[in-house]
Amino acid sequence: MRPSTALEAWRRKGTEEAARWVVEARPARLALSWVLKVEREEEKSVRGEKREETWGLGRAKEDWEISTDMEDIKTFARGMDAAEADELNHWDINFWSERLRESKYDINEHYLPFGSLISGYSSYCFIFKKEELRPYFSLPKVMDGLFNLANKLFDISIEPADGLAPVWNNDVRFYCVKDSSNNPIAYFYFDPYSRPSEKRGGAWMDEVETVFHEFGHALQHMLTKQDEGLVAGIRGIEWDAVELPSQFMENWCYQRFASIDLELHTKYNPDGPESVYDIDKRVAQRTQIIPPLPEDRFLCSFNHIFAGGYAAGYYSYKWAEVLSADAFSAFEDAGLDSDKTIRETGHRFRETILALGGGKSPLEVFVEFRGREPSPEPLLRHNGLLPIIGSA
Repeated sequence: MRPSTALEAWRRKGTEEAARWVVEARPARLALSWVLKVEREEEKSVRGEKREETWGLGRAKEDWEISTDMEDIKTFARGMDAAEADELNHWDINFWSERLRESKYDINEHYLPFGSLISGYSSYCFIFKKEELRPYFSLPKVMDGLFNLANKLFDISIEPADGLAPVWNNDVRFYCVKDSSNNPIAYFYFDPYSRPSEKRGGAWMDEVETVFHEFGHALQHMLTKQDEGLVAGIRGIEWDAVELPSQFMENWCYQRFASIDLELHTKYNPDGPESVYDIDKRVAQRTQIIPPLPEDRFLCSFNHIFAGGYAAGYYSYKWAEVLSADAFSAFEDAGLDSDKTIRETGHRFRETILALGGGKSPLEVFVEFRGREPSPEPLLRHNGLLPIIGSA
């Protein structure tokens, strides 16, 4: 059989073939197999000629923007009599860029046009400190916005159900999810605050984007229509496809390490002349405008690429961005200003991406929702590498 997945073998012929494939597979190959890897013209274009074309375009654009910004920062630092103005280090750039921003813009009076990464449409962005933004994004307001969005997209209502189930901390909330007929279909806990002495590390709910991301995973569990537990919710779904709902939800409110991960698990020879850090430097030359510091050893603590569930497959997050951007573009095509078409498209997303779980090939599920196989063009457009299209 082709290097697909054990799950696909189980889908087609049964557990015996799946078990034999798992035993014969090398660990990295096994890990990489759990990625959708759509070997069609769309992905080939990203990995081949179009990748080089768009990378060159993006690199030229970023080079120009970064060089212009750097000169502005250096000029400002000189004006402030900073001794390091002519040779700014990484930490200097962050510090002086923030001081420059504060000196040039005021939240009450100035704004800048920018191409929105959320929808791909021209928008306006106020320039301010993060501290000035926080009062407008208190947790209750964020949750109200998230729940209202879920109602609009998926025709579900989410209500507090505190007291119906035991909690392990007074900060923990309990919610009930109801369908359009007001029938309970799921319940979930929400534990937003960090507790260093108790809570394991990870992406806890400390930022708006993280809340939306993790809620996307929760939706796929809560709105599944699979009766078999092994393929219900997010279970049995390839890595990149399982990140589709979570990254999709982010659209409504960096991938140097993905490249390193793929390089280490496919081409790296531990007995060869290159060290892990040599590879890091080589990848950085292709993917970063500002090179890492010589003493940079972040890879030593970046466990995702060496151990755990994402070893040899961290790059799947990038292909997940292709899927999620393409899924979000369905709403763009339908018209983001129309509640009716948003609800209709949201219903289709719920009945396919969120409902079908791992019982069906993710590519088939995506095609059911989108009407075609994934395209990289929406992601390129959202990142400013292709022209913005108008709303329907």
